Amino acid sequence: MKKLYFFLICSLFLVSGLYAGETDYTQGLSIWFDTPNTLQGYAVWYGGRPDLWKGGDKPETAGNAGHNPDPAWESQSLPIGNGSLGANIMGSVEAERITFNEKTLWRGGPNTAKGADYYWNVNKQSAHLLDEIRQAFTEGNQEKAEMLTRQNFNSEVSYDADGETPFRFGSFTTMGEFYVETGLNIIGMSDYKRILSLDSAMAVVQFKKDHVAYQRNYFISYPANVMVMRFSADQPGKQNLVFSYAPNPVSTGNMASDSNKGLVYSASLDNNGIK
Repeated sequence: MKKLYFFLICSLFLVSGLYAGETDYTQGLSIWFDTPNTLQGYAVWYGGRPDLWKGGDKPETAGNAGHNPDPAWESQSLPIGNGSLGANIMGSVEAERITFNEKTLWRGGPNTAKGADYYWNVNKQSAHLLDEIRQAFTEGNQEKAEMLTRQNFNSEVSYDADGETPFRFGSFTTMGEFYVETGLNIIGMSDYKRILSLDSAMAVVQFKKDHVAYQRNYFISYPANVMVMRFSADQPGKQNLVFSYAPNPVSTGNMASDSNKGLVYSASLDNNGIK
């Protein structure tokens, strides 16, 4: 599998003197909510406690096909992206939570820990029947095609990530989650809006707290291949933000300081070594 060399710039600007309500992003092509999300889905693959998962105890999946452990992410987050990078903005007041991904981040494949033979040597004894099955489909004989498939292609190899280690077939996975703690709470909050503006290709969070108007703007640029976040307030000295990152649970990485790039996190997936 081709190695992934990934570069991310995430900019956080502390801006004062901007009135958070100067643009009505609900106008035009938009979808918006007037109730903030909670932080209930925080680091869902760890059950909200990443400190408890170490080494071989790392979770293989974030959930299963029968139950979504993070329903607010699925139905009430704001998606942004450029076809390569993608993120979902949750819009919580106490701490912004952003799920993040990149399109080529895939677990499994021929480069899994046990090598290419482990990946490809599945149902090899039935490979010679593929031509006959394809011909049956071509001739419109679905009954024959289904019969041959059922009789010959029923490997015991698991198709679920937690069914074998390492999981050979793989699955699309996550880059992790970003958090921006604000130090605020929802007591006394008013005029909340979480907006996806299709006209401006921007996600916006707005609310007022203690007579201060706060606004967050998010977009992902295709030409620059970056995600940008701007946190603003209409009064000076009203923001004290803490940024943190919860990485992909089935990866190993480290944080380092780079004089040219700032703080840089680099990692590789445990399953296949993709960087």
